[in-house]
Order: sequence, then structure tokens, then C-alpha cells
Amino acid sequence: MPDRVKMAAPDEEASSEIEGILSAYLLSGRSVDVTNTLLQDILIRQVNDEWRNRREGGETAASTGTDSDTPAVEEYLWDLWGTLLNLARADVANQDPLISLIRTMKANSHTVDANGWIVWGSPLVWGTTLLGPTARENYNGPRQYDTIFDRQRPHPTDKQRQDWLNLNRFLARLWQTDTAEFSLYGIWALREACEGKHHDSPDDSDGGLDLAIEVASLWIQEAGRKMFESRQTFEYGSNHGDPAGGGPLWGSDGTHGYDPARWALWKREFQTFANSPVREPGAIEAAQTAVDVMTAIEQAAVTTQQLSSSN
Repeated sequence: MPDRVKMAAPDEEASSEIEGILSAYLLSGRSVDVTNTLLQDILIRQVNDEWRNRREGGETAASTGTDSDTPAVEEYLWDLWGTLLNLARADVANQDPLISLIRTMKANSHTVDANGWIVWGSPLVWGTTLLGPTARENYNGPRQYDTIFDRQRPHPTDKQRQDWLNLNRFLARLWQTDTAEFSLYGIWALREACEGKHHDSPDDSDGGLDLAIEVASLWIQEAGRKMFESRQTFEYGSNHGDPAGGGPLWGSDGTHGYDPARWALWKREFQTFANSPVREPGAIEAAQTAVDVMTAIEQAAVTTQQLSSSN
């Protein structure tokens, strides 16, 4: 995975407002359009307040980021996306409304985009800017770190485990619905579960492989059709690392991205897991579900091709 990015310091008041607006949208029936407007209004106020404070203090340039960055925007976006991802992680029922909100933000962004504000040296795109980096910051697995010994603690709690599953489901759904680009995360999930030489090993004391199988299965269930159809590849080399490179079973010579042969490898590994005597029942069920979904996707593709050929 690529390096994590450094988050700007949050504004506690803005964070509270954002959470209140999103909660009212999810729980009280506030419309998606009103919610989008309110979120933009907070950002506009934050930027205006920051500029006023800087003028009063004699400052003329941003104190963080590049000199061209508009003050307060980056901090606000970290707050916004972090809060939204937390809500998506907390309850799967929140995910469809949150996807609708993001799509509305992208479609009705003229209010803030027209200001020409800059984040990380590029124009702000409402509904898009910093969503990816915030997701990457949150995509760090279900395990907590032991800060004394700087090591991962095994055995994630039930909540950590469910949060991790829910986050992956949400990112897969964002990609499947063409709301946001998270195709690489699908590679990571399937590589973790299906490209290691570990399928027949009973040594999984922290449940990491069983959980990885469940995560990978979720990606197939939510975004399998896009995975099957995609031929997307990712840059690799000294300046890029190898974000979509293969695990041991795929190898470094295989396609660095989506490929029919890689799909076939994933399906074979899922079938191995589904027949395994050493995997946990939840992982076995998830693996079999993935196989069934992949088979249905393949059969649908054959049917579509046959219909096209007959016309």
C-alpha cells in the first residue's frame, strides 16, 4: 500500500457541526439537497473566518500546505470525510444514504467550486477532493497498536472486526456505483486473502486470514462485476512502488492490476477455502458465497455475449 498521508489538525467545533448535520440527514429525514447545502455553508464560513483572522493578524499566506492553498479547506475536508467514513463504518444501513449524499455533492458543487479554492495545489472539487486520502488514512486494518512496544495487538475486538468489514463494503460500493475511485483497494483485499501460500495452514491464531477471506468476499459481492470486467493496470517502479503487484501465487511477472487470469486464481483460492477443514465457518461460508457470485457473473457475461452474437 502507498504511504499514509499526514492529516491536518481537526477543528472540534466544525467536526461537531458536521456530525450533527450528517446525523440529522441519516436519522431525521433531512433531505439530501439541504444536507449538501448546509455542509457547503459551514465550509464557506470556515474559510471566511480564517481569512478574517489572518488579515487581523497581519498574515497574507497560508501557514500550512503550499502558499497557494486556501486556508481552512483542507482541515474541513479531513473532518467531513472522516466523520462520513465513521458513520459508514458504524452501520451498513447508513451506506446507501451516504453514497447518495456524495453523488449529490458531486452534482451540485457550484457554490464552493466557483470560489476557486485550492487544496494541495489543485482546485477544490466538492464531493471528491481528499476523499481518497482520508479513506487511505482510515484503511489500516482492524488491529490496534500497542503503543508501548510498537507492535500490533492480535485478536481485534468484535467491533474492530465489524468496522473493518463495513469500511471495505462501503469502499467497494463507492467504486461499484461509480461514485468514487477505489479499484486499487479491491486488489489489496483480494491479494491479502487469495494470493498467499497459506490456504492449507491451520496457523491463523489471530484470525487474520479468516477475516481477510470475509473482506475479499465482500468485495466480490459488492463490486465483482466491475472486477471481472476491468482491465485496469497500475503504474509501478522506483517512483511508484508496486501497489497492485501480486502476492506469491500471482507473482511479480503477472499483470499489475485486473486480469482474467488473476480473477480465475482468486476463484480457485476461494474454492479451496470453501473446502478447507481448517478455516472458520464464517470464512468458509464467505468463500463459497464468493465462488457462487463469481460463477453467476461469468455466466451472465456468457449469456450477454451470446445475445450480442445472435443480433
